[in-house]
Amino acid sequence: MRQPPEGREPRQVFRSFVGPCMQRSILHRVMIAEVAMKYNIGPKHAVRYLKENPRAIGDLEAAWSALENIEQIENLKIAGVGVEVMRLALENSRNYSLLSNDAFHLAAMQKE
Repeated sequence: MRQPPEGREPRQVFRSFVGPCMQRSILHRVMIAEVAMKYNIGPKHAVRYLKENPRAIGDLEAAWSALENIEQIENLKIAGVGVEVMRLALENSRNYSLLSNDAFHLAAMQKE
């Protein structure tokens, strides 16, 4: 473990875990927030908008940025399906115009 600079107390190191349900929830909420902001609609209407306009899913970028940020968190363990399945889920979402739940189910099946 790295030593702190002189005169400073050692930092405690915490290990964090993110399970499959939280992974899905993070990506879903980020997608919904992006749609709400991009199309100036309420978050409650974002899912309906995406279901009625599935090609809009391919233009979403925020979930990709969120994934990159998640990967940079020190001491964070992606449990369960892991980052590889999250990437595959995002690709499925973009390629097949799927919302996060369906994209995750497909990705998990493809991985197995």
